Amino acid sequence: MLERQGEHQAAFRLATQALESHPNETEHQALARLLPRLRRRLKLPPEPSASEPPHERWNLQLPGPQGVERAVVEAMSEREAPVCFVENSLLTGLFGLLCWSAIFAPLPGAFFHPFHNGPADLYRDDFVARRREAFNACLAHLDNGSYCEVIRATWREKFGLTSPLCALGNCR
Repeated sequence: MLERQGEHQAAFRLATQALESHPNETEHQALARLLPRLRRRLKLPPEPSASEPPHERWNLQLPGPQGVERAVVEAMSEREAPVCFVENSLLTGLFGLLCWSAIFAPLPGAFFHPFHNGPADLYRDDFVARRREAFNACLAHLDNGSYCEVIRATWREKFGLTSPLCALGNCR
């Protein structure tokens, strides 16, 4: 309103105060559009843009037809700091290990033979509802801090088995 009334100095002062008061995302975006406009009208220098943080550049020569991911793992991995390529499997893998007992609960219709890599109802709408209590028990490990033990124990016990959520061979 102050800007429309030509009160650019007052608008600038108020907008600057608003920016310093940690506005929400919507307010921050509006202020980011308003402040440069007010600076121009008040003939103030533009706000300096944030400089890019320093970064280190590495050039990697690919040794052959393998993927870039494998080449980076081999180039970056050290004995003291091994590197694992997990792409999108990390979060689903941790969830799968934490909730293995719920996911693989022997419910009617979930498994038809011993060679299933996952429950047949995994993508059905009622998958979680059918296992609600089991999932609640698994997720309670996050609250009581025992999740690391559960995840590690499941990994040791189930390594070598196939699971739709866990790529157990990605890290050893």
